Amino acid sequence: MRILIKHVGALGDSIFFLPPIIHTYRKKYPQAQITLLIAWGPRDKEGCFHSRGFDGFTLNLMMTNPEIDELAHYSDRKQSLRKEICIEEGVRFATWNKTILEKKKKEYDLFFEADLGVPHIDDPLQFLYKKYHLKSDFTNYKIYTTQSDKLIVDQIIKNYSCPRILICEGIEAETMRGWSREQTEELIKKIKKELGVSPVWFGSKNILDYFGKKINIRQSAEFASRFDIAIGVLSATMHICAGVGVQTITLYGGMPKKRGAPEYFLNKYIKDQNKRHVTIMAPECDTHCFLKKENGPCVLSPNNSLWQSWQKPGNQKIKNCLVKISVEDVFRILKNILKVRNLI
Repeated sequence: MRILIKHVGALGDSIFFLPPIIHTYRKKYPQAQITLLIAWGPRDKEGCFHSRGFDGFTLNLMMTNPEIDELAHYSDRKQSLRKEICIEEGVRFATWNKTILEKKKKEYDLFFEADLGVPHIDDPLQFLYKKYHLKSDFTNYKIYTTQSDKLIVDQIIKNYSCPRILICEGIEAETMRGWSREQTEELIKKIKKELGVSPVWFGSKNILDYFGKKINIRQSAEFASRFDIAIGVLSATMHICAGVGVQTITLYGGMPKKRGAPEYFLNKYIKDQNKRHVTIMAPECDTHCFLKKENGPCVLSPNNSLWQSWQKPGNQKIKNCLVKISVEDVFRILKNILKVRNLI
């Protein structure tokens, strides 16, 4: 049995889509050879997958998954079955383009296309399981790091005080999916003042150096694993934290929990209730917009459209629903978690 799985989409999607899908196939066909076709970097300005980016992107994260037999690199522009293009940590991977993919698919018994548009209101894993007639409710996703990754992070982490708190980069930027910058800054001030520690930013703008060289995305995941809790909006960085076992507080809105909240997918696998993921829900939007409408911010529903701005005046009907989540609520939940876990 030969199984080909393709996913060259968003980083966050691949982190929580792929491990459960691969595990489900591995459990159903234990002797199968599983090949994963995946991206080496995000789309470029022209919308094409080609160059390396984000320190190896998903390929770097998936190359250590023990349930994958073979990895191949996808490029929209080039192809090289002689493994001349994609070299990651000294390992060479064959590069397929669309033409090669169409030919290679015929060599496999099963082809699983994970790059499908999933409706905003659907559970993406169940959507894909149903699409390919897989009977499974397995939703646990994991990132596998190496001993070398651990040794590098052992050296980096020495100077970080406890409790260790991550702020996922999604709430640093002023985007449709994030808090306001003012709220983020206020939360950081409260943590410093009342808990006596400085939160650490986690994301592509804050990649750490090790002996003058930036660590890769898998080593960044290992770094995240050494923290007690991560706070942020739904993003790839939040899924990375959840994938390495860090408890998360997710600021969430614009869609049901089953669309992507770590709590929804992972809590049933966490025995210690004090370490389960937490979701703070924003008011209901006008529609399930995934907080990234092309025509502007999500709009609160009529019942929630008139509320006091956190800090600035303005037309409340065009505010992002996440702005309704208060700094006080986030800090209160954070402090309670740390107390229960005897971290403060």
